[in-house]
Amino acid sequence: MNTSCCRAKMLVEYFGEEFSQGKCLLCDVCTNGPPEIQDLKVEATLLLQLIDTHHGHKSGQDISCDDDAINNFKGRIPKDKPNIRALVSRIREQNHTLATSDLIWWRGLARILEDRGLIREGGDMTRVQIKFPELTASGLQFLKSEMDLPFHVYPEADMLLSMNSSKSYSSFSEWGKGWADPEIRRQRLDRRKTWRKPRKMKSRKHQRDLSTVRGRLSAKLSKQT
Repeated sequence: MNTSCCRAKMLVEYFGEEFSQGKCLLCDVCTNGPPEIQDLKVEATLLLQLIDTHHGHKSGQDISCDDDAINNFKGRIPKDKPNIRALVSRIREQNHTLATSDLIWWRGLARILEDRGLIREGGDMTRVQIKFPELTASGLQFLKSEMDLPFHVYPEADMLLSMNSSKSYSSFSEWGKGWADPEIRRQRLDRRKTWRKPRKMKSRKHQRDLSTVRGRLSAKLSKQT
């Protein structure tokens, strides 16, 4: 969801009506303002280059960038049509330095790229969330001539949620490395203690049913002992 526009304006225009007022002055965007603008040139270029590499365009081969996160990216997606999940999986495999590796974060970035006309849905169906991204002519032009320009955007709501939530581990090896750090180990053990629910102790004493043979025999044996 767009975080730089009035909520009421988005809802009214979504249902085909005209919002006469500029702002509602009641929603979080109007009262608190939009989130801090960010330069996502590296992440946007990386995703666009990956899509470009899969589709075999020549523009991706002629691109040079000084950023290590982009230069170190190698490998191709399988020849079948890749969805956004497969693209993000490849990014997470090749670029462990990127902190923003959550799937929902990259979906938000893909939505921004689609809104700016750099990618489009490559599938046969029209979807609310882009699934099979393809580069547009504007996307190819961005890779050819706009690499040096910043890519300033307001993060989407799901992107902000991903950045504020605790990060998941991209692999078991990455998760295991954290146990070597005493502070990380202590934090994880503390979280495990809070998740555990106290066990209910069952009382060993229970009333015997004297109306049954078993109950009467148990009562007699307990008296003898």
